[in-house]
Amino acid sequence: MLCTAHCTLPPTCPLGAVVFVNPPSGVVDARQPNAPGNPSARQGFQTFTATAPPGAAASCWTPCETRIVGTPNAIASVIEAPAGTYTIALSQPISAGAVTTLTYTPSAGAATTGYFTSHPANVNGDSASAPVDILELIDHLNGVRLPPLQIWQCDIDRSNLCAPADILSEIDLLNGANGFTVWNGTPKPSAAGLCPQP
Repeated sequence: MLCTAHCTLPPTCPLGAVVFVNPPSGVVDARQPNAPGNPSARQGFQTFTATAPPGAAASCWTPCETRIVGTPNAIASVIEAPAGTYTIALSQPISAGAVTTLTYTPSAGAATTGYFTSHPANVNGDSASAPVDILELIDHLNGVRLPPLQIWQCDIDRSNLCAPADILSEIDLLNGANGFTVWNGTPKPSAAGLCPQP
């Protein structure tokens, strides 16, 4: 049978290297997960940039979250421009206190997964959010922490700068002030058993 313009072809998911560029895979986002005093105004990673084989369909990308808040997250759009560079937008920001994965599954061969953790107040990205994270932030602002922190580790108030005001936002996150959940002593989320493993 001849295929006409009305035929539906299977999605194209070519095999090749996949690199999560912005944010990079493995990042821990310590910033506030919502606007102060408004838990429904979620903030966090929602758009991801990756390099992958050119010509991949949107259905080649799949999200997974270890904690679902409200509606499960989904791929809202995938735009390829220029060829081989993809901007992947989720339907909502990633969940706080969770690991979110993005997996690229080729039509043949092994899948590649990026890991993105939202753990408010965990400035140093270690096993827990704790008061020591305040010291890490102060050391960064004073220029004595080497290597320097990344923006998602030090811009706690999401002002697009790392500044002294972030120390106050860090304290609010740890103590649950200003309408935030108390993050002090919470363990770093893991993908174990819930999403693809690193």
